[in-house]
Amino acid sequence: MFDRVSIKIFAKQRFEETMGLSVLVCFVAGLLGANGYLWNNSRSNFTKEWFPENYLISVLMLFIVLISIVQVLVGPAAELGLNHYSLKVLYGEPVPFGLLFSRFEIFLKALGLRLFMTLFIFLWTLLLIIPGIIAGIKYSMAPFIMADDPNVGIREAMNISKAMTDGYKTELFVMSLSFLGWSILCLLTLGIGYLWLTPYKKLSFTNTYLHLRNFYFHKFYPQQPSAY
Repeated sequence: MFDRVSIKIFAKQRFEETMGLSVLVCFVAGLLGANGYLWNNSRSNFTKEWFPENYLISVLMLFIVLISIVQVLVGPAAELGLNHYSLKVLYGEPVPFGLLFSRFEIFLKALGLRLFMTLFIFLWTLLLIIPGIIAGIKYSMAPFIMADDPNVGIREAMNISKAMTDGYKTELFVMSLSFLGWSILCLLTLGIGYLWLTPYKKLSFTNTYLHLRNFYFHKFYPQQPSAY
């Protein structure tokens, strides 16, 4: 049974046990572009303002573009590393800061996964907003799957995510909405509150992934609960 409250309570307990390191890891991961899909990482507008008369503004804009490019390329691997870190936190295992970079060995596969997810969600969004939201939920577990098992392929991770979330899309949507109030409060703190909300939210969704993984194994692999 999907119990959102108990999932969040356990995630909160683990977060409190690793608060300092979790805040730091999520902050660095965010700087590297771990959060969001490709269209969220674009921060430049290639218009006539690209080379303004003010040299300092030109340099600043160029710096922002370079940072955006780095985030687009490095962000997917950082996201998988953050997911790997979150899994270890929930397992109660040692969690060194270096876990954030533990999935850079599959850099290209991580980038490919984000590209495919972005493409599929974008195509569904072209139809209507609601199908786009459903697609986002449907593929939301894929980065956790690949972080959990780096040997899983891109399409395989997306297909497993579809199977995992089948029948639980409403619960996952409600889970996302349950953080809306906290997000509004964080805005009132000029965004500072996100330093604590982001790792708590990440651990909650990681714990959600673990529950859905157990449901998936119980349904499809009752005799082999330890491998995809």
